[in-house]
Amino acid sequence: MASDEMRVLQSPPPLMLPPRKCAEALGLPEYTIRRWLKDGFVKSVPCGRKQLINVEALRRRLEEF
Repeated sequence: MASDEMRVLQSPPPLMLPPRKCAEALGLPEYTIRRWLKDGFVKSVPCGRKQLINVEALRRRLEEF
């Protein structure tokens, strides 16, 4: 295997949290996270009835601004 493939296989899965826990982790109001979800600023993955957000991806996106 190539080194890039090995690195992907060895990296831990991303931290995926529901909006409330994501807001707590980032120190933001929950309604802000939910508004960003509705506006498409934040992407989520459906998991049953919940939406899960990649916390690190959102953190990187916020640092861009």
